[in-house]
Amino acid sequence: MAVTGRDTPPVASPISPTSKPEAWHRSHPLKPIPSLTWTLLGLLVHSGPLWVWMAFRLMVFVVLLLPFFLRTMRWYFTSRRLLKNIPYGRNSRNYLDLYTPTGDPPSPRGFPVVVLMTGGAWIIGYKAWFAVVARCLMRGGVMCVTPDYRNFPQGTVKDMVYDTHTAMRWVFRHIRDYGGDPDQIYLVGQSAGAHLSFLAMLDQAELRLGTGSPSCGGAEGLAAGRRSPPLCGLAALELGVAGLGYRSRTS
Repeated sequence: MAVTGRDTPPVASPISPTSKPEAWHRSHPLKPIPSLTWTLLGLLVHSGPLWVWMAFRLMVFVVLLLPFFLRTMRWYFTSRRLLKNIPYGRNSRNYLDLYTPTGDPPSPRGFPVVVLMTGGAWIIGYKAWFAVVARCLMRGGVMCVTPDYRNFPQGTVKDMVYDTHTAMRWVFRHIRDYGGDPDQIYLVGQSAGAHLSFLAMLDQAELRLGTGSPSCGGAEGLAAGRRSPPLCGLAALELGVAGLGYRSRTS
């Protein structure tokens, strides 16, 4: 039967419970990776000995760095100055690590705090990627917080920005309990983490200027129960690393 007027959108047929895993597998964005890997290996082999030599050099480079990585991993899993897997939200992967400096804080209010948002192309981000940087800052008397956030396909960019806001809300509410200064909190991101940090700060700017609802929808969670901290300036922007400063303001 012909349909007059505006075309009606197609209606997807229901998926039976037994076919859900198969449908998920067919639509998963990582499905082509095995076949593409074999294709790439074939191209490398047939492109001459130079690519094989470069791949061998890369493997040697990884092996040479392995002792350093193993030492860092040993410190990460055994250090008493590192508090791991503190929940900051209700969603999956809403956990953070807290690096606590030794000694006395530089001011009576506590240690300065840096929140490190890791990169990972929005799909392989993990809070431990910043362990080396956080350890170096910790030695300099800086408290570091490294939150996890939902990766794709667990969540979209909007979900990741929401997790960023939720992590910052946790920091402002609880960092004093761990010896941090709530008036010296800085948000730093690398790669995908820099992107999410900028989006979160744009939400903050919209809230402060009153230009409308936040573009990514996550700032409502940050403002719940406490006034949103205003944007107070750009601390650093270089080579894909975004550092942005907050200043807390209680209700």
